[in-house]
Amino acid sequence: MSVKRSPPGSRAGSPFSGESLSGSNTDLPTNDYHKITHRRRKQIDADFVSSSQLTEFKTEIMEFFNNFGNSQRKEFKSLKDEVSQIKGVKDDVTIIREQLESIKISTVKITREHSEMMNDISELKNSLNYHSAEQTTLTTRIDDVVSEIKKVDLLQQNISELQEKYESLRNEYNFMQQRDRAMNIEISQIPEKKE
Repeated sequence: MSVKRSPPGSRAGSPFSGESLSGSNTDLPTNDYHKITHRRRKQIDADFVSSSQLTEFKTEIMEFFNNFGNSQRKEFKSLKDEVSQIKGVKDDVTIIREQLESIKISTVKITREHSEMMNDISELKNSLNYHSAEQTTLTTRIDDVVSEIKKVDLLQQNISELQEKYESLRNEYNFMQQRDRAMNIEISQIPEKKE
């Protein structure tokens, strides 16, 4: 706390002009340097610390710092190894990233080719459906033609049977006519017309 600072001023009309509200004297002297005394430094007792103890302490401190330095070197070396491993991992990640980019490009290409193949397949399906409809139409027409051919075959068979019957009837008729002629009496020299 600053020595030059004084407590808050007194109230106006206070009966105590030199005193503050707290009742302390506000007129403090500024030059109290003559009251400050210098102390002597405490000297190390000769019996307390011997030179062998100092040497031992110094050796322990040096050993501690050497051990600390060695451990720091080991830590630094392990950190360095870890950093080099991290760099290796970073390189691996970079390679993997490049491979992923290559895979993405290949995937886009494959997707485009798949889309084209799907379009081709769709066109082939449409063509197949058209040809299937055409085949169905042709099959129907072939079935109609086959049934017509069967009818024609049946008609030809009927015609053959009728021709055979006709031949049989004709032969029978000829035979009957020849038989009738054989039984007929022939009259000659009679005019056929009446006059």
